[in-house]
Amino acid sequence: MSRSRIAVVTGADRGLGLGITKRLLELGWDVFAGSYLADWPELTELRQKEPERLHVIPLDVSSDESVKAASRAVEGKTDRVDVLINNAGIATRYPRTIHEEQVEEELLRIYNVNAVGPMRMAQAFVPLLRAGSGKRMCFVSSEAGSHQPQLSR
Repeated sequence: MSRSRIAVVTGADRGLGLGITKRLLELGWDVFAGSYLADWPELTELRQKEPERLHVIPLDVSSDESVKAASRAVEGKTDRVDVLINNAGIATRYPRTIHEEQVEEELLRIYNVNAVGPMRMAQAFVPLLRAGSGKRMCFVSSEAGSHQPQLSR
């Protein structure tokens, strides 16, 4: 692997994660793109354009084993990571508010991905981050996960 800066991006299949991945590649970074969706067309197309610098790795941040496997996959190709961008996240499909009945199973799934997932990633990638020059972790969040606007009614 080249001596360029190295990033790991979760949720790189689409949306903000895909945009972050594209921008890092434009800036000359090597990127390990965590992909939850199997064979997502835009990410596959981007990989074909950047086969030397874009490494797509299967990743489900809600799974300890998947996160550990992703860490091993990255470690198999490089001895360091300069930045970990925890971008993966999910939201409920329904426009629920705190005033409505919640489905506990759904809330626990969301919490597992959005809160516990970044912690799993941080723990798994700390050794590679310590070896990197950047030693940065970025946690992307959204106001969509906040109950504040709902409480102010």
